[in-house]
Formats: sequence, C-alpha cells, structure tokens
Amino acid sequence: MMGNQQTSPGELLADLMALGFSEYEARAYLALCKLQPATAYEVSKLAGLPKANAYMVLESLSKKEAAQPISENPVRYVAVAPGVLFERIATSTAKRCAKIIET
Repeated sequence: MMGNQQTSPGELLADLMALGFSEYEARAYLALCKLQPATAYEVSKLAGLPKANAYMVLESLSKKEAAQPISENPVRYVAVAPGVLFERIATSTAKRCAKIIET
C-alpha cells in the first residue's frame, strides 16, 4: 500500500485531498488499493460511502485515471498503482508550475 507504517489513514486522506481528490474520491481510492478488484458496492462498504455515491465516485476516479474498470456485470474496478498515479500527478504539476513561472 502507500506510505510507510507511520502514515495514518487520516494523513493519507488529507494528502490525497491536497492533490485535488474529493474526500469521497480519496476514501474510495484508498479502499480500492486494499480491496481490488472490487465492485462499487464493495468499495462503498470499505470506504464508508453511501452506495449511490460509490458509482459516481468510481467513475470520477476513472476520469482522473486513478482507477479503471476491468470487468462488466458487475463492473469491477482496480486502482491505478500509486507509483504510476503519483508520478503522473507530479510530472503534470511540475509542468504546470514551470509554465506559470515562465509567464
């Protein structure tokens, strides 16, 4: 999983939210990292999300390329590996910052 043994779930949530994840997205991503592949129902139970919201949140994570569906009927999702996801975020953030500095 992400982080070292001393990082609390609350700190991981806060860090994900600082990177632009909503609270529900952060909770769902962390749940998906623990339990994958998983259905929206399974993610909602582990993350403590209302079931109706889990579908929208997983779709949102898919659009952010933080999760991806791997099957249908039922749709099961997997988390994009933390190393891949956060390297992508770091690279795009660095490019965005460099662009702003240049203006």
